[in-house]
Amino acid sequence: MLSPMTASAHGEQALVPLLVDIATLIIFIIGLRTMNLNLTGKIILSIIYCLTLGLTMLLMNYVGYLNYLENMGLINVIIFFVPLTIVYLSYLGLKTKFKKV
Repeated sequence: MLSPMTASAHGEQALVPLLVDIATLIIFIIGLRTMNLNLTGKIILSIIYCLTLGLTMLLMNYVGYLNYLENMGLINVIIFFVPLTIVYLSYLGLKTKFKKV
């Protein structure tokens, strides 16, 4: 949830990335509870989600100074879709091995 800081947003601009992060987290938690995986599979997906969030923030810092107003759409799409897409693709790969019995 470091998005407002990495996007150099302040004031009202900081709320949108923060709300996007919270929405992503809520969707992930709901998805994790409904997945038919055992505990090990859910822990692996949680670790993948946390690593993906960290790498997304690192990528945004590596790209350099991003002005939020100029790159608002790009920043919000990256924050929302990258972690959820990576977790979903990981789920597709893990669902046969860690299926709940």
